[in-house]
Amino acid sequence: MPPKGRAPVRKASTASQPAGKDVGGASTSSQTVKNKSQAKMTKMPPPPSPVPTTILGPEMQALEKSLRDAALSTGRIFRFYADAREEGIGTQVPHPPRSINRALGRSLERYDQVCDTVETRLLHAISVLERDLKAEQARIDAEASASVATRTRSKRPSVSPTATRIPLPNTSPP
Repeated sequence: MPPKGRAPVRKASTASQPAGKDVGGASTSSQTVKNKSQAKMTKMPPPPSPVPTTILGPEMQALEKSLRDAALSTGRIFRFYADAREEGIGTQVPHPPRSINRALGRSLERYDQVCDTVETRLLHAISVLERDLKAEQARIDAEASASVATRTRSKRPSVSPTATRIPLPNTSPP
């Protein structure tokens, strides 16, 4: 077992002391400048900005990966046919290796599965939005009917303007 190292020696804390005061009590302007520059250097950096959450982000990454894999497998198949034609062995080896064909099939199946997942999530989001829209429209209709009902019912009986005819003052010029 290796020997234990010595504990690091810590400096006395100057957090409770006013700026510019030395541990011994002396105050100098160069010490104040030095403390301020050290304080700036020892400040913690701001926290990293939060990563924006994207709608269907993981699905889009899976689509990208499976499409890239499919393109890679397709390129390998094309390279096989080009090499076979160049070497003149197209009649002896008419088909690419099964492993490449299976890899292409797997990546296309994965792409199809992710597309189905995206479709399902979009349909769910559409149904939720339609439900919320109907609820909001019902709330707006209820508010409109309530405001109409409060406007038509007044606490005093309505008086017709013709029932309370008040003569206008004479405004003829003198």
